[in-house]
Amino acid sequence: MKHLLIIFSLLLTSFSWSEDGLISLEQYAKQNDIENDISAAYYFNARCTSLFVYQSDLMKTPEMKDMKAEFEMTGNMFYLLVSEIAKSVKGDWEKQLKETLITLINVYTKLGNDNYIQKGQYLTQLHLEDTRTCSNFIKNKM
Repeated sequence: MKHLLIIFSLLLTSFSWSEDGLISLEQYAKQNDIENDISAAYYFNARCTSLFVYQSDLMKTPEMKDMKAEFEMTGNMFYLLVSEIAKSVKGDWEKQLKETLITLINVYTKLGNDNYIQKGQYLTQLHLEDTRTCSNFIKNKM
């Protein structure tokens, strides 16, 4: 278990988590074994959690209430998956997971805000591609 903590620490410190460093989750899943590699699964599920939290927060009108609920539910499913992985690490896994998710939400938010300034839309191609990849993944889990 000590090795898992080291792996998570290296993952968090070696990857800047900036939007410039993000590849699509589809590409990430092709390059990494997100089913069997615990670090890859943690990263993938954390990104999906953060993505759905970010997008659900964009849905503020009453007309979007049902869609918002679906995005929140999907985000919760990914949160359960990433929590199970994080629990396998000794120490304060909840604090570490919270920090990871906040960091990733901020990355997706900055990406959206920058795109809004340039193109008038909060969702970039990366947001859309990652949503498709995460949705397909969770459907296969059910």
